[in-house]
Amino acid sequence: MFFITKEVRSSFFPYENELLLSCSCTNPDMDRIKDILGNRLNWDYIGANGGKHGISSLLYRNLSHFDELGVIPDKVMKHLKGQYFGTIARNTRHYDELRHILRSFKDAEIPVIILKGAALAEIVYHDVGLRGFNDIDILVRKEDLKNAKRIALTAGYTLDEQVSPEAYNEKFGCDLYYFKNFPLEIHWDILRKSGSDKHTKVTIEELWKNATPVRIANIDALMLAPENMLLHLCIHLPKHRYNRLIWLCDISEIIRYYDIDWNLVLKNANKYKAKLYLYYGLYFTSKLLGANVPAYALQKLKPNNLERMLFLSINKDIISGRKNVLYQITPLFKVLLIDRYLDRIRYLVEYFFPPIEMMEHRYGLSGSRIYFHRIAYPIYIVMKNFKRFVAMLLPPKM
Repeated sequence: MFFITKEVRSSFFPYENELLLSCSCTNPDMDRIKDILGNRLNWDYIGANGGKHGISSLLYRNLSHFDELGVIPDKVMKHLKGQYFGTIARNTRHYDELRHILRSFKDAEIPVIILKGAALAEIVYHDVGLRGFNDIDILVRKEDLKNAKRIALTAGYTLDEQVSPEAYNEKFGCDLYYFKNFPLEIHWDILRKSGSDKHTKVTIEELWKNATPVRIANIDALMLAPENMLLHLCIHLPKHRYNRLIWLCDISEIIRYYDIDWNLVLKNANKYKAKLYLYYGLYFTSKLLGANVPAYALQKLKPNNLERMLFLSINKDIISGRKNVLYQITPLFKVLLIDRYLDRIRYLVEYFFPPIEMMEHRYGLSGSRIYFHRIAYPIYIVMKNFKRFVAMLLPPKM
């Protein structure tokens, strides 16, 4: 059963936020939703934040049970209904394209693991209208990358060098971003070789070994094992600053749908040095959506109280009425996601003194200018983060 914490109830727009959270799942507490609907609600806020958090379709399905109460404005239900059927239409086109892609990879005898939205919508949500996805994410083995790129080009996709420069990404990244009618991301890993990611050591071949056969878009493919899906999604969250409920909903739905082997989750967290990624992803999902995460699992993953307090103070407004929502997990604070203290020192050194190749990529510099920039860069970083600290201490704007 899903619950809402006092912290959420006492924030801005308390009942509106509670409704958003209560509807961010496929099996909500209908009695609680009915109670919330008995309050005077700001439906403009609910509609806008439903879209922002990617849960408009879930709102539509869960609120449609209460049409007879006459408390939900017709324009709101009409808007949410349009979002739901729009998601079905978009996802149907995406699955048609995914079907062609999977056939091409199958013909080339290249195994593919379907990642994130395209896998979750059909397999976990069981309704392609409830979980929208704007791109197709697939995982191939590194040794198959050359052929995978060829297949993408043959299918009419174009590599976006601005988003993922090929040479740079193959050295420091984990994916290449292609575009035709919509994006296709070809991954060969779930972690970059830079930043905080490089200090988390996921054995990608083990993900392949434990992948499960599924049928997606009427084509046989593979999907990550549920424990590895949790790992992947928790690693993905800080890349997007923990700022959309749909990603927490994904974690919650996986926990609801599968019989998770929590001992395996803990074993992998230690082996892959991913304890903190998993802790915060599971903690936020449990705290906000009431996902059934065992207390012993959270306790085993839990960082020390000082680190936890700092991290949670940065990320306290995942759902909020504030306009200046979040100074969430900026690059400096990603140090708090690294398990080992020695790796944290290495990360901070690289953060303040990044490799020349990264500076060239990030700022388009070359020649002697790059060396001057390297000297000035640490000063710039200190000033930038000082401003963020000051902003965090200022009273919120409404």
